[in-house]
Amino acid sequence: MSRCTGPASIVSEIHLLSGLQQDQREKVLASSRCFKLDAGERLFSTGDNAQKFFWLCHGQIKLTRTSADGCEKVIELVQPGKTFAEAVMFADDSSYPVNAESVEESKVIGFDGAVFKDMLRESPETCFHLLSTLSRKLHYHIDEIEQLTLSTAMTRLVAFLLQLADGSNEIHLTVSKNLLASRLSIKPETLSRLFSKLHKDGLVTVHGQSIAIHDIESLRCHVNIPQR
Repeated sequence: MSRCTGPASIVSEIHLLSGLQQDQREKVLASSRCFKLDAGERLFSTGDNAQKFFWLCHGQIKLTRTSADGCEKVIELVQPGKTFAEAVMFADDSSYPVNAESVEESKVIGFDGAVFKDMLRESPETCFHLLSTLSRKLHYHIDEIEQLTLSTAMTRLVAFLLQLADGSNEIHLTVSKNLLASRLSIKPETLSRLFSKLHKDGLVTVHGQSIAIHDIESLRCHVNIPQR
């Protein structure tokens, strides 16, 4: 893990900082650090002292928990432009509850939590930005719990593909199928069978990491996912 140059040119892209005044932004940026991570490199581990929250410039970060028997569960795949670990700043136990590891070569900016909390005391607008971000993440995880408990493995896979496609018929997976299986809480062999069934039903074609959706509406109707 190596440090890189400061993030002043991209601060306007970070939602949590958009409510700060210029002098406040400069103070937050002065305490920030930019890190370059190689693929598979750990940013922080479960139990580490949570002194920073992070913003992903490019690449991909997986947030995971490890069970007592050593099995890894992917909690979230962080995409560029997203913040993570910001909620930990307000926990009584200020330690990270997950591991953060780069899936591919990534660039991450870490912001000092104590400095940012000082800014929150001065900026009600930033408090609302933070509440908005945390609220969206809460709803996201509630929806995910609903999917994991009430939907089938096929429904979870199709929902993921539709979200990733975002209206396009071509998808390129940026993670391995083993990692995708963990994210969807299914076994890798089950994921392979599901893709085979979708292919047999004429809904998708899979070539390595590339997936072609033949008809988005037919794929949606295959598992009765309503159009949003």
